Amino acid sequence: MNFRPTLLVLALSTAPLCECAAGGDSSQPARPASASLSGAATLADVPTLIEQLGSPRFAERRRAEEQLLRLGPDAYDLISQAEDHEDPEVNERIAYIRLCLRIDWIRPDDPLPVRRLLTKFRALQEDGRIECIQSLAALPSTQGVAPLVRIARFDAKETVARSAALEILEMSDEQLRRGGALARAYEAESGAGLRPTLAWIHNRLISLDRPADAVAPLAEAVDELLQPLMTAEAEDEAYEGDDGRIAFRLLDHLLDRSLAAGDEDAMAATLLRVVDCDLNLPRERDRYGMYLLAYSSRQPRTLFDLMRTYVRESQRGRGYAGLCLALDWSLEHQQWNAANAVAAQHRELILGRRGTSYLWAGCLQSQGRRDEAEALADAVFAMRGRGSRAEPDKAVAAEIEGELEENELGERMDAAGALADRGFIPWAVREYRTVVDHSELASYQAVGAREKLAQWLHDDQQYGAAAEVLGEFCDAVKNDAAVHKAFYEEWPSSSSPRRYLAELNALRYMYAACQSEADGDPAQQLAHLEQAVELNEENPDILIALYRLQHDDAESQRRTVDRIHRVGRKMRAQVSNADDDTGELAQACNQLAWLIGNTEGDYEYALELSQRSLELAPDEPSFLDTLGRCYYAVGDLDNAVKAQTRACELSPHVQVMQRQLKFFKAEQAAQK
Repeated sequence: MNFRPTLLVLALSTAPLCECAAGGDSSQPARPASASLSGAATLADVPTLIEQLGSPRFAERRRAEEQLLRLGPDAYDLISQAEDHEDPEVNERIAYIRLCLRIDWIRPDDPLPVRRLLTKFRALQEDGRIECIQSLAALPSTQGVAPLVRIARFDAKETVARSAALEILEMSDEQLRRGGALARAYEAESGAGLRPTLAWIHNRLISLDRPADAVAPLAEAVDELLQPLMTAEAEDEAYEGDDGRIAFRLLDHLLDRSLAAGDEDAMAATLLRVVDCDLNLPRERDRYGMYLLAYSSRQPRTLFDLMRTYVRESQRGRGYAGLCLALDWSLEHQQWNAANAVAAQHRELILGRRGTSYLWAGCLQSQGRRDEAEALADAVFAMRGRGSRAEPDKAVAAEIEGELEENELGERMDAAGALADRGFIPWAVREYRTVVDHSELASYQAVGAREKLAQWLHDDQQYGAAAEVLGEFCDAVKNDAAVHKAFYEEWPSSSSPRRYLAELNALRYMYAACQSEADGDPAQQLAHLEQAVELNEENPDILIALYRLQHDDAESQRRTVDRIHRVGRKMRAQVSNADDDTGELAQACNQLAWLIGNTEGDYEYALELSQRSLELAPDEPSFLDTLGRCYYAVGDLDNAVKAQTRACELSPHVQVMQRQLKFFKAEQAAQK
C-alpha cells in the first residue's frame, strides 16, 4: 500500500511537518531546497535521505541509512510512508531501517498495569498483540488510552495499528473526556505521525466537541478501507486478512458519530453502504465481517435472535443480511428518514424475504404508518415457500392452509423471535401459532414455539390460554405412547428431556393458578401452585406466588418459607461457583435477588446481587426489573420507580414490567 496522506489526514492535520507531509505522493517526495546533509539530519531531510537509499554510490546509500537510523523513532512515521517505494532496493533498505528503529513500547510514566501488559508486547505475534490491545482498552480510568495511541502510530502490522485505534474510537465520550484523557494522550504520543490510524483518533478527538465536523472525514476513511475490498478477486477465498471486520467496525463507528451529530443524510448514506457491501463485496470472507458487526453490537440482547435470521437470509442471496442490519439499526434508533431511504432504493429486494419484510413493516408501524404496516405484515404472514414475496397490495387469507415445509417453519420461528424481541407481539404470536399448528406435536421446534407463545399469552394476562397451549403438549407426552417416544427421540442429547418436561408442566400449572386468581378462586389457585412446585421448586416465580397466597395459613407458609430458604442456598452456591464476568454469573445473581426481593431474607444482600448482575450485563431489562423490586424491598421507592422506568423504556412491550411500574408509582404516591 502506498502510504499517502488521505483526505482524512489532510482534513485533520495541523501545519505540515515536512515537505512530504504537505506535498502529496510520498513515493515521489519533493527534495528540500536547502537540505544540508553534512551535519545532523532533521525530519525535513527524510524524503531526500530516502531517495539517496537508491543512489548508485555505496557511500551515499550508507550515509543516508545511518542518518535515518540516528533520527530514531521520530522518523518512523515518515519512513513508513515510503514502504512501497517504486525502487525495490529502496524498499528493501526501508524494511531494514524500520526493523532497526527500536520502538520503546513502555514509557517511564506508564501506569503499572500498562507496563505489565506491554512487557512482552515486542515478542507477541499479531493475535497476541490484538489481545493485549483489548486488555489495554479494558483498563479502568482510561489508563490504556495513551499506549493505544502509541500502538496505532508505531505498530508495523496495519491490522494491529487499526485495532488499537478502533478501541479508542469505540470508547464513550464520557470516558475520553474524563480528565482530558484523549487530548493528553494524543498530544503526548502522536508526534510527527501522519498514519491514517492517527487521523482516525484525531477525528475522535474532534467529535467530542464538534460531532458534525467529524462525520465527513470519517466517511472518507470508511470508503478508503472499503475500496480495495470491493475490487478484490472473488476467488481469493484463501485471503487471511482481517480487513473486512476492521472496515465494518469503522463503519459502525461512523453510524454512531452520524447519530451523535444528528446528521440524517449521513445515517442514510452509511446504511446504504452496508447494503451495497452485502450486494457487491466479492469475497464471502469480507461479507462475514459485516455479520460480525451484528455480533459485536452493543445491544446483543436485541440482535442475537435477529442475527440467526441474518445468517439464514444471507445464505439465500446477496443483500438480505445488509438490509436486516440497516433496517434493524433504524428501528433501534428510530431513524425513519434513514429507513425510508433504504426502503426507497431497495423495496423490491426487501419484499423478497420474510425477515426483511417484517423489519420494514416494523419501521412503518413505529413511525405511525399503521395501515401500511398491517397490510405488509399480513402479506408477509401469507408468504409461502422459497421464492415467494410479500405483496401488500393484494388481499391475503387470514389463516395458513395446507402443510408447511420444515424450512419454512424454521423461518417463521426465527421471524417470531425477532418480532417479539422488537415488541411486535401480535405478529409474533400469529407466527408462533402457525408453527405450533403446522408442526408435529413432539418436534423440538414446535415445543419451543409453544413455550414462547405461552409466555406472551401470559404477559397479556391470557392465563388460561397460556396454560392450555402447554397442557396440550404435556398431557400428550404423558398419555400417548407415540408422542412420548417421539419427544424423547427428538430432544437434543445435550439436555435432559425429563427435566425440561417437568419445568414446562410446572409453568402450565403456574399459568393455570394465575387464571384461578383472576377468577377469584384461591383454593384452585393453591392446588395449581402446589402441583407446580412439586414439579419444579426452583422456579422463583412459583415460590413467590405460593408465598403471597399463603400468608393467612401459618403452617403452609412455614413449609413454603423452608422451601425458599433451601432453594436460596442452592442459588447462593450457583453464584459462588459461577465463572466471574459471565452471563451465567449475572443470571445467577439476578435469580437469587428476585427470589429474596419478592419474599423474605436479607434485602440489602438482594440489592447488592441485583446491582452486580447489572454490572455484568448493563441495561438488561429483566435485571432492571429485579433491581426495581429490590429497591422496593428495602423501602427506596424513588429508586424503585427509576429502575423500573428504565426497564420499561428498554422493553416497553413487556406488560408485566409495566404493571410493576404502575404498582411502584402507586406506592410512591401513597407514601408521599
